[in-house]
Amino acid sequence: MAKGTKFTFTTAEGKVETRTSERVYTHIVVGRDNLAALRAQAQNAASVASLKDEYTFRKNCASVNVGEKYPGRSYEVDAAMHASATACMAQYSTVDEYVKAKIAEHLTRIGDADAGPQRVLQWSMTHRAALGAVGKWQKWHVDVQVIAL
Repeated sequence: MAKGTKFTFTTAEGKVETRTSERVYTHIVVGRDNLAALRAQAQNAASVASLKDEYTFRKNCASVNVGEKYPGRSYEVDAAMHASATACMAQYSTVDEYVKAKIAEHLTRIGDADAGPQRVLQWSMTHRAALGAVGKWQKWHVDVQVIAL
């Protein structure tokens, strides 16, 4: 493979982002993670339902012996799955306790800021392509903008 051109961009926080490509990039789309939206998503009904499903999965893994089939499925529960599930069940006795703890962990990882650090979201070969991409990135990012390289 022929060696490509190395493109670099330094974010507002001083992090250098690079990309090597045969293509010629003229613009980038940069933005910051919308942490307020991520906090809201962590607590919405779909996330809670997913965590409840995860708890049920772990509970079922803990209820069978190593090497037995997972209830209603064709795969076997291995030692690692069983150990992890058993530890989880020992730590969280109810699904509500599990969901509350997992949401709290996620919110702690996200933090209290409204936005994350600036990062390159997309490398574009034209200004028009970069402008066209802004809308898709604005759903989960703030301060989305196009910058010429």
